[in-house]
Amino acid sequence: MLGADKWKLDLSLSGALPVESSGTKRAGMRDLPLVGEVGAVLKYDFVNTPDRQWQFRLPLRYGTGIHLDRLESVGWISNPGIWVFGEVPVLGARWDWGASLNLNFQSASYNNFYYGVGAADATPARSRYSARGGYSGVDLRVGAVRRYGSFVFSGFVGASNISGATFSDSPLVEQTTNLYAGVALFWVFKKSAESAAVVDHGDIQ
Repeated sequence: MLGADKWKLDLSLSGALPVESSGTKRAGMRDLPLVGEVGAVLKYDFVNTPDRQWQFRLPLRYGTGIHLDRLESVGWISNPGIWVFGEVPVLGARWDWGASLNLNFQSASYNNFYYGVGAADATPARSRYSARGGYSGVDLRVGAVRRYGSFVFSGFVGASNISGATFSDSPLVEQTTNLYAGVALFWVFKKSAESAAVVDHGDIQ
């Protein structure tokens, strides 16, 4: 970025799956669509060596609800945080690992998209509610990648907590802490005969 070795400006993409309201505290309210988030992320490398990297990331994205016949404005989201990458030997094999700690901030329109309750949706058990923008929780995630020939195995575990978030008192909030995990298996069917001299772990996470 502008000739600075430690600063980078990249594309930032994220999103959320559709949400069915039936069987939840949203029962009787509309289902939520698939949401896509597009923006940019500013990165700063505190440490960047072939086997270790500490990086600060400051993303800013705008969310859009995707319907079959239209797009719906959702709002802004930013989750600045610290990302750490490295290598560790396990049972004679090299594993690439990574961890991140992020603070979430969302606009009022973004929070109301998920946690607001309009007058038409209010019931005796679900009061009308309008969320504010601001602090929206914290996320911690740890993952690892193992390469074996043409196969690449990846897995991660994480936790999120919204205690103290600007919308935490919404009648739609069921719990303040969530755990999640995921695994993936890739097959590299073709690669260049010449490899890069230095791998920047932060650019592939």
